[in-house]
Amino acid sequence: MPALGGTTPSEPDEAVEGIDSGGDSVPDTLTRTTRAGREFRLYVVAAPLLLLIGTVLRVLGYFDGIEFWGDETGWALQIAQGGSTSIRPVGYVWVSKWLIDLRNTEPVVRSVSLVSGILSLPVFLGMCRQAGLSRPVTLFGLFILAAHPAAVDLTKEFKPYALELFLHLLLVWLAFFFLRTQKTWQLVVLCLAAAVAPLFSWSIVVVYPGLFLTIAVCALRERRLSTVLVTSGGGVVTLGMLLAVYLVRVQGREQSAAYWGTKYDVFYLGSGFGG
Repeated sequence: MPALGGTTPSEPDEAVEGIDSGGDSVPDTLTRTTRAGREFRLYVVAAPLLLLIGTVLRVLGYFDGIEFWGDETGWALQIAQGGSTSIRPVGYVWVSKWLIDLRNTEPVVRSVSLVSGILSLPVFLGMCRQAGLSRPVTLFGLFILAAHPAAVDLTKEFKPYALELFLHLLLVWLAFFFLRTQKTWQLVVLCLAAAVAPLFSWSIVVVYPGLFLTIAVCALRERRLSTVLVTSGGGVVTLGMLLAVYLVRVQGREQSAAYWGTKYDVFYLGSGFGG
């Protein structure tokens, strides 16, 4: 006679065998849970430690009389006298001029690089997490950025490279953040940041194609018209800012750009800017 509920006494045994043979056993599940817990605890301890190490390396020696390079001294004098240049981003020149007027000491004048270098660490951490990278991969990347000699040195120089690195990471982090949440206000913040960035970084232009195309393609695939419109508007405003920067700071100074572009034999620019 069938048991209560319409099953025979042998059916529960068969069901248990099916779980043992086709599913995950309880010990396996507990093992994975334990491993995930250990990985999380390691991440919670290691991430702040790496942030601290990176910060210490960037601050170490910063206030101990590190002097300007010869070219940095020349740029500081030119900026202090109100001169302009097509080599330094216009926003970086404005901030540097304000710092020189505020307190004309080398640590203060270089402070944009220091602050940018330190902020790059948590921004990189957030970017990796928003991108969906695993915790071990995130920690490995954070270790490289925190301890890399070039990244550390750039935070102690009167050059815009540390600021540019920070802006690159910031835009990518904002993009991943939006793609995970799909909140319109986050996309607006990203577009505003992208539009302002050319004032502080020449190299940021290489981020824009992948940034805007990725968001636009994802929006088209999901048929999110509002996202497409905001992204297109942000792209147009950013393009307009790039054009304005070119007309104000670069056009008519091709000889200077060509000189610096070929000085270190990195990029061949031909006989003139873009030639």
